[in-house]
Amino acid sequence: MIRELELNEKQIQIKRWINRLDEVAISYESKWGIGRLNKIITDELSIKWDAQNKRLRDAIESQDLNRIADLVEGTIRGWAALENEAIKNGHKPNDNEFWETTFEGSEFTYRIYKNETEKRAAGQSDGIVCYSLKELARILNDYQLVNKLKETIGGKVIGIEQAPLELDKTKKYTVEDDEIPF
Repeated sequence: MIRELELNEKQIQIKRWINRLDEVAISYESKWGIGRLNKIITDELSIKWDAQNKRLRDAIESQDLNRIADLVEGTIRGWAALENEAIKNGHKPNDNEFWETTFEGSEFTYRIYKNETEKRAAGQSDGIVCYSLKELARILNDYQLVNKLKETIGGKVIGIEQAPLELDKTKKYTVEDDEIPF
């Protein structure tokens, strides 16, 4: 990823326009689902939408700041047009739901969103850690021992009482640091 300090003024302006469009896209996709709006509109509007996005990609590739600015504004209007047509055709946005929990003694609140788009749209804020359902499944998959234990005891939720592990955040840990060699 290019650091902002390495960008020239024109590239910084282009990045700002792209970021503005990304915020709008995330908003619509979190409301409707990734790629859903383009699937529930007429073929005519879908062709116009695809052409608009191609023109924008071409302008970004050529680094044409004025064209990018115009096309970003047009693409933002395009998002609104997609939504208006979807609503006109009787479609409704997705529900943006999440589960939230806290643990005694934890400084965090945990939120689990149905998908990555909703998680991204919600963003991370102080004291709130967000996961998508897929991220949670990936984490649980990495802890097969816990899954096997849960399976063995008939699916009951168990608690393991253990003092929190204190790690020196300035040290880089290796396998050799582990007291148990397996």
